[in-house]
Amino acid sequence: LQADRFSQHGKNILGATRLEMKANEIWQGTAHWDGIDATEGLEGSAAFALDIGTDLADLTLHSLHWNDPQFPIELQESAFFHWNRNEQLFEFENLKITLPFAHASASGNISQRRGLEASATLSSPGSWTYEGIAGGPIRSDDLFASIQLHGSLEAPELAATLKAGSLSWNDHAIQSIIGACSFDRERSNIQLTGTLPPNGSIQFNAEFPWSRMDIGQATVRMSQFDLGSLNALFPPNSIELHGAVDGKLEARGFDRFPDISGTLTTYGTQLAVPYLGTVYEVEAKVQVTPDALYLNQGRV
Repeated sequence: LQADRFSQHGKNILGATRLEMKANEIWQGTAHWDGIDATEGLEGSAAFALDIGTDLADLTLHSLHWNDPQFPIELQESAFFHWNRNEQLFEFENLKITLPFAHASASGNISQRRGLEASATLSSPGSWTYEGIAGGPIRSDDLFASIQLHGSLEAPELAATLKAGSLSWNDHAIQSIIGACSFDRERSNIQLTGTLPPNGSIQFNAEFPWSRMDIGQATVRMSQFDLGSLNALFPPNSIELHGAVDGKLEARGFDRFPDISGTLTTYGTQLAVPYLGTVYEVEAKVQVTPDALYLNQGRV
């Protein structure tokens, strides 16, 4: 069976296709898709084989191109997929695609009996900028991420690591970033460290039990943290922060807005109120509680 194009109700659904039956109930063929009305901008080709007698299916995806102006996708090389109905096993390998901001690759298998075993990597050498966020663009340099998925279908577990030369937003940057996270049915854990130019640092740790978000907690430790990076979060012409702080903050109870407590030490900190035309200079140790801020032995 061979056709130049398949259509339904006047709309193209598949391009040039060839299908032939071999001995032992094996069907094989090739398919192309381009200019398909239901998936505008999608082009590609694949070869497939189906053994009806043993319920085995193989698919080789030779090319894939999604010509979307906002998020184009390109398959780097042939990818392979296999389905075994008797064992309820789906396998894939050598899936390598190019995204607008990175190169991604993945391989693994999914089985009703054996569960999940899959891995993926995301690599973005050089610089990448994302414009679609309030307060200014996000930019990353030399980003690399690794993801591992394993466990049963009922209780999968995910672990991921992240490294980046820098991550910046609104002209404020975190450098030498190292992160890790893990997720399972019971809880999630996130860790992140980085340096703050010129001489600061930041550490973030969080743990969230899914069924008890009320006891979820997160901790941030910071040194020479630039308060100016927070100004984009405030309404225009409300307040402006300048200067730096050291300290530690803890947040608890994520079933609502969390309770935040900790201690901060200010360095050359200024609070400007444009509406009043005033600027306050603050030198103090600030005690943070869920209900108030206390300036201990400080000067305003």
